[in-house]
Amino acid sequence: MQRVLTLSVLVLLLVGNGYCDSDVQAGLLGQDLLTASLLALNEDGLESQDINDPFDMEGFGPDKWYFEAYGSGAIEFSGGNDAYSGHAGVGFFFHEQFSFSIIGAAGYMSVPSNDDSQYVGFDLLPRWHFAKWDQLRLFVEVGAGLHYAFPERFPENGSHFNFRSHAGMGVLYQLTEQVYLLGGANYLHISNANLVSPNVGWDGIEGYFGVVMPF
Repeated sequence: MQRVLTLSVLVLLLVGNGYCDSDVQAGLLGQDLLTASLLALNEDGLESQDINDPFDMEGFGPDKWYFEAYGSGAIEFSGGNDAYSGHAGVGFFFHEQFSFSIIGAAGYMSVPSNDDSQYVGFDLLPRWHFAKWDQLRLFVEVGAGLHYAFPERFPENGSHFNFRSHAGMGVLYQLTEQVYLLGGANYLHISNANLVSPNVGWDGIEGYFGVVMPF
């Protein structure tokens, strides 16, 4: 429709320039035709299309809430203690490219020389969604949180109460209108920040996979 209107305007402008008695009349005719064409484009809704938002994904956008749930596995670089967790929480897009999540977590931690331990905790997770292709959105994240390990201390010979910090990259893939697949990998650090002696740190790589659903 837009091409047809554009061609019509060009043809009429040529006709007007050929048959008007003066340059002034041709100019006025061209202005009238251009105005009429723009009004027709607006009525067809072509001007309402948002062509300047490269990060537009159906379901996401500013002031949009979402639920996310995922499972993760973390392997210590030294190979001593591993952790396997479930995570669930809510988040909020305060900009097309920036979101913030509050995630609860609970899981199992291996302690080689003692009985294995469990933990509960939470993470605060800001994300920058920096690129998008079709249904695929890439992001980087930097998070921090707290957890409490029981009955054994974690890391081994460490403390029950610890801080968590992590940084990494992830991806969102639009599976359906209201379901997105979530996956990524993080560097994960766990320690008590020298609040309790001894401060035994844990460093490893964490991978995760789950779903995100806007509401």
